[in-house]
Amino acid sequence: MIKFVLKKILPILPISLRIKLRFVFEHGYWPNLRFPKTFSEKIQARKLELTSNHAIFADKYLVREYVREKIGEKYLVPLLWHCHHTDFKNFPNFDSPAVIKTNHGSGSKHLEFIPTNLTNNELVDKFKIALNEDYIGGIFGESQYSYIERRIVVEKLLSQNNQVPHDFKFHVFKNNGKPIWFLQVDFDRFMDHKRNYYDSELNLINLQVIYRTGDYKLPEGKTLHEMASIAFNLLGDLDYARIDLYYCDNKIFFGEITLTPGSGFERFSDKGFDTLWGSYW
Repeated sequence: MIKFVLKKILPILPISLRIKLRFVFEHGYWPNLRFPKTFSEKIQARKLELTSNHAIFADKYLVREYVREKIGEKYLVPLLWHCHHTDFKNFPNFDSPAVIKTNHGSGSKHLEFIPTNLTNNELVDKFKIALNEDYIGGIFGESQYSYIERRIVVEKLLSQNNQVPHDFKFHVFKNNGKPIWFLQVDFDRFMDHKRNYYDSELNLINLQVIYRTGDYKLPEGKTLHEMASIAFNLLGDLDYARIDLYYCDNKIFFGEITLTPGSGFERFSDKGFDTLWGSYW
């Protein structure tokens, strides 16, 4: 009943009020969006300033051109096929492992690994539904996804030891023109999801956001600092973004650029870090 009422009421509320109400529910305090101080508040303030110009970062197809211009083709996961939503009728046959996804969505409804147990008709139906589904974060201000011209993207499936490689999420800030970054690593996603945070010296931070920390062996420091440098180059004119990169078979690949990670609603176990990150932005 409560979910039904919220579903009916939320869309008619001003976007800033929707954001504030959700923020209070998640963080336990009323956000200052006019003069934001914490990282979480600044994510909310950014959402109120998003335009169609930000769609390129969220679009899994168009962002490839941005990456190509900033750091080069070699960092892109090979593109096997793509199709605009108005032209989509069927999939071609894929002779090698691949990942199918929409360019605007996230989650299992917008993703399928090839080979798959789905029949071709089931696969087509799944993605026809996904193409018509709005990004779930739009109701709370993540409007960059609503500007995307929808399409299906099929990329080569990266694999290491017959597993999808971990992605390394760099929270990158441009502080007075200088890079400041923190590394987030999510692992054991399908068993007991854990999430670690590291500073730029690769020291584990005593911080939990949604998931608990765990034991994880990082790649060598030289590789991670190279990845951090790539992430800063991808930041471009932005003052903050989360840049996700893969490391597979001794090669670095681009994953995605996120302007509003967790929609700014993921609570820090230590609010001091929320304030610290906000001070860098």
